Amino acid sequence: MAANLSQHFARRLVINLPQPVSNRLAQLGSTTTLQLLHGLDRILEDDIYVASYPRSGNTWTRFILAYLIHGTNDTLDSRTIESTVPDIHTSVNRINQQTSRRLIKIHEPLLDACPRVIYVHRDYREALVSFWHFERRNECFAGTFSEFVRSPAT
Repeated sequence: MAANLSQHFARRLVINLPQPVSNRLAQLGSTTTLQLLHGLDRILEDDIYVASYPRSGNTWTRFILAYLIHGTNDTLDSRTIESTVPDIHTSVNRINQQTSRRLIKIHEPLLDACPRVIYVHRDYREALVSFWHFERRNECFAGTFSEFVRSPAT
């Protein structure tokens, strides 16, 4: 838990850095930045990243990939999916323990740092409505959809 909090803090810190420091990070290259932001020990040539904007079908795609890998005889749920296609935001230790053919869920647009990418695309209007419902369901936003679209959080 502490590692996840420190990684979250590091991501927020990097996002809010003054421009000269952000420019220095850009000079490091996206591969190094990806490793720094998420705590990956290494990026392997056979890593496959499942990338998307939030609420765009990433989890659905992870289930499809897991069933392709393990077959349909295994029952998968939201907990067991993490062992097959772990989320880079919550399962960095698990990812670092894997040695090859890693499938990794990611939301950041660091696609040039990823050796292979499955990019999941959803119409932005549908993703935005889904995100609004998600935020309301989790009591993170209580306003109307119009207010949500105009809020600085989106």
